[in-house]
Amino acid sequence: MDYESSLDRAMEDVPDIGGDEQRLQIPDPEPQKDGAFTRVTNLDEIADVLSRDTEHLHRFIQRELGTSGKLEDGRGRYNGTFSQTDLDAAIDAYVDEYVLCSECGLPDTRLVREDRTPMLRCDACGAFRPVTKRSTSSQQQQQQDAVEEGQTYTAPSEMCIRDRLRCDACGAFRPVTKRSTSSQQQQQQDAVEEGQTYTVEITGTGRKGDGVAEKGSYTIFVPGAEEGDIVDIYIKNISGNLAFARLD
Repeated sequence: MDYESSLDRAMEDVPDIGGDEQRLQIPDPEPQKDGAFTRVTNLDEIADVLSRDTEHLHRFIQRELGTSGKLEDGRGRYNGTFSQTDLDAAIDAYVDEYVLCSECGLPDTRLVREDRTPMLRCDACGAFRPVTKRSTSSQQQQQQDAVEEGQTYTAPSEMCIRDRLRCDACGAFRPVTKRSTSSQQQQQQDAVEEGQTYTVEITGTGRKGDGVAEKGSYTIFVPGAEEGDIVDIYIKNISGNLAFARLD
């Protein structure tokens, strides 16, 4: 089962979540060394507390640990030796991305799909945001940027020579250019802000029949608009690069 399939399964299997007073009490992961592997014997229990699919949680932990593994009878098995601290960090990252509301901080959330975009919707405050899969390159960069006690590092230095920026660490260099005013103006024109009114062209139709417009890096959903319309809209809410509007 690939990551997208497990995410779909997680969305389908999410049960109804309790009220605002419900708080997470996540069990500590129970690692068990097994030769060249590390098992988490209570992964199913942790997923149940989070109201998420065990397979989805397992695959996220694999990516965070940078390893492969297998899910067997509610237990996660991961290639390599990992401490409880490693597993705690991976589970905390999962909770931040896929469980806790970024607005109110409560765990009363559901994973849903809107126009093929995975979203985290909060039943407590009504907020929602897209959820994204961390890239391996991002994890590798974080490891490269880590600083540890007792280690020695050389800080790269750079110098500007005839409008070129040269790095003494790796020898690379590049031209130094000043961002043009027209580029800055274009970025300002493409910006979308809540509470503002814009004129846009509807270029598509969403899964629920809403009109879809594009402005800069934003995709804007406009209920009641049809493809080909040029309309004035009012931005009600923005989540990531998704904006939700009404006809003005």
